[in-house]
Amino acid sequence: MNNVGGKLKGVSIIVIVLGVIVSVIYGIMIIGDSLFTGIAVIAAGILGALIFGFALYGLGQIVDNTDEIAEHYRRVNEEYSKSESAAEEERIRTEPKLVSKKLRSDSVGPDELIDVTCCGCGTKLSYTKAELIEEKQLVCPECGCAIDTARFK
Repeated sequence: MNNVGGKLKGVSIIVIVLGVIVSVIYGIMIIGDSLFTGIAVIAAGILGALIFGFALYGLGQIVDNTDEIAEHYRRVNEEYSKSESAAEEERIRTEPKLVSKKLRSDSVGPDELIDVTCCGCGTKLSYTKAELIEEKQLVCPECGCAIDTARFK
């Protein structure tokens, strides 16, 4: 259903108008028997129609605002997902070069940790330079995926 808030607002206006009209007509009919009762019916009917109509209008406004908030967060999440994907693609593209540079560097000792990312689950892992150079089978503790050390050569 589209525009539920707008429809509720429209119904609220109809409720107010019909409530006022019915109250006035019924109150005029009763005034013939009792002036005070007729005026009380008119006043109570108008007040009731206004209270109910404004409450219904407020509900329509809340629905509209909720729809706007949901749409805003949908767009924000969509943009965030796109930026996350772009960042992940950049990391996948550049990480092997960075790790390779550290493996060839004399300033990085054999026991120093080098961060790599599991290709299977994306978990950040740390291995020593010696472990990465030895090309032994490295396994991600999160998903069990083999870490391909050859991509860092």
